[in-house]
Amino acid sequence: MEKDIFLKIINGETESFKLFETKLLIAIMDIYPFNPGHILIIPKVWKEDIYQEADNTIISLFNAAKRVKKLQEEKLKAKGTKILFNNGAFAGQKVFHTHMHIIPFYDGKVSAKLNKYSVEEIYNILKDKDDN
Repeated sequence: MEKDIFLKIINGETESFKLFETKLLIAIMDIYPFNPGHILIIPKVWKEDIYQEADNTIISLFNAAKRVKKLQEEKLKAKGTKILFNNGAFAGQKVFHTHMHIIPFYDGKVSAKLNKYSVEEIYNILKDKDDN
């Protein structure tokens, strides 16, 4: 089986804007964001979708989502977030490797300002100098 783009990112074969990683997962910027600050949380071990994941991985995904939400609120002034899994082609899944979308939402002024920034600029706002 050919490696999917997420496995290439996890293995360091493809660059990404990685915010953080744990033993079980990584969190990266979505390079085609729905809104500025759209982040993907991806388990390191391949499974096609969330329904195949082990319980401890699912718990880790949601713990990471709490961390991401805090970043989006504190650094980007997000007013709300949407957590999304696309499972299967008919549901819009494009990369068949489990991944969670954390999509932030903003008020009008903040949204207008952030829409002017590139993914890399948003990454630099979110990423602390002290983060690993």
